[in-house]
Amino acid sequence: KPIRKTRYRLNWENQYYEIDLYPFWKDRAILEAPLRDEDEEVHLPDSLHVQKEVTEDSEYHITQLAARSDI
Repeated sequence: KPIRKTRYRLNWENQYYEIDLYPFWKDRAILEAPLRDEDEEVHLPDSLHVQKEVTEDSEYHITQLAARSDI
């Protein structure tokens, strides 16, 4: 099932981020920070606040998000 989202790309302190906004959520977004290696530290701008780490949370897997999408 197709899923729609708005993606924003951001570079901050030599790191690249993608922020995805989904039409079925008004109160959250997903931030992806691809790392060059697993020991790399993530530096976020002060204006971004991470509420929860969802890397291993199946609720946030793309197949689960697509099942929620009715658009």
